[in-house]
Amino acid sequence: MAKEFQTVTRLGSFSKGEIPKPLLITFQDADGAAIDISSYTPDGVIEGVDVTVSGLGNGVAAKVGGGSTGQVSYTWDAVDFETPGLFRLQIWIGNGTDRLSSEVYEYFVVENTLATTD
Repeated sequence: MAKEFQTVTRLGSFSKGEIPKPLLITFQDADGAAIDISSYTPDGVIEGVDVTVSGLGNGVAAKVGGGSTGQVSYTWDAVDFETPGLFRLQIWIGNGTDRLSSEVYEYFVVENTLATTD
């Protein structure tokens, strides 16, 4: 049996305490058409790869446009960027029968190298 690997997208490095713009994800079928996720509930899951941090993934995963566009946005929480390390985010949507996952998004949190203004 052939192994299939999940796509991983690297979002880049972020300074400790930085909070980027919300991440927008579109769920698509095999032909690339957006899936109507109106009846689905989204959830974001984040794990530290090389660190343990409690409270990750408390940001808000929400359907965009009621779900007909297949889009989910993830609005980051401050705790997602408080600890330096490598992290992985994945968005899940489910409706009680079906459960779908996004690709995996990796990001790095690094210590600030310069003094901040506040």
